[in-house]
Amino acid sequence: MMAVQRGYTILIVPLGTALSSLEALRFFFWLKRMQELERERDALLQGLEMVERVRDWFQRHLLEAQRRQKHMGTEASYFPDPYSNQSCLLLAKIQEVNLCLKNLLASPGKPEVPPPGFGGPLYPPGKKEFQQQAVTVLKEQNHLLIKEVSEKSDRIAQLEQEKAALCKQLKETRGYRLPSHKESTFI
Repeated sequence: MMAVQRGYTILIVPLGTALSSLEALRFFFWLKRMQELERERDALLQGLEMVERVRDWFQRHLLEAQRRQKHMGTEASYFPDPYSNQSCLLLAKIQEVNLCLKNLLASPGKPEVPPPGFGGPLYPPGKKEFQQQAVTVLKEQNHLLIKEVSEKSDRIAQLEQEKAALCKQLKETRGYRLPSHKESTFI
């Protein structure tokens, strides 16, 4: 199902009275409210489509995680997942999405009666609980960013060492002195 985005038009219907009449004003506000409701409906339909796609995505990844977990002990030699950093980033994004969905469900303006298949009524999280969740997500993201910066710094240091070794090797093979990277730096 693909959401169709469409433009909105304003219909002007002459009422046969002055523009400042009460009827014209009521009609204007009614029309404006109808447009708002139409936009809200379109946004909800688009959100519903995304939720369906996200549900499929979650199910696929859940099955894959269960498969990896099941086969984890059966492998003769265990090598750490080379994508564990990506896995941590994915976990942080999933937690962030879950928090956003929870906050959406707890937001005011939702229907009073929950749709069938949902648990009991959801209440908005307290300010302290929300702040704790936000701090937890931010700490996890900060930890991942620090880890990524550290890995990149290590990689840069490794590349600098390799560069120095290659320059030294080139100097020895050519028999003349190459300027070091410190000497070639412009100030």
